[in-house]
Amino acid sequence: MVRSLRFLRGLRVLVKACQCFLPSLCWSMVLLGIFMSMGALVLGNMLHSFVSDQGMIFEDRAWIWERYGTAYRAMYTLFEITFAGNWPVSARPV
Repeated sequence: MVRSLRFLRGLRVLVKACQCFLPSLCWSMVLLGIFMSMGALVLGNMLHSFVSDQGMIFEDRAWIWERYGTAYRAMYTLFEITFAGNWPVSARPV
């Protein structure tokens, strides 16, 4: 029994370390979510005039609408850009 308690000391240290960093991780994810939602709203508002302009090419307008047309779509596109690393596909055509 005493020997098993020595092995559990390392586990206790690991659990204590997780207790210390998890609140910081959660708050940083909340902050990242706020910044991403603000960016999605700003980007959607900036691209609204392009989508509603009848003089632009329809395929380009449809592509922008599919990725940045609504707040949810813009937020998902920014999520993909941030975490999936496919920013050239979604950002360069804009």
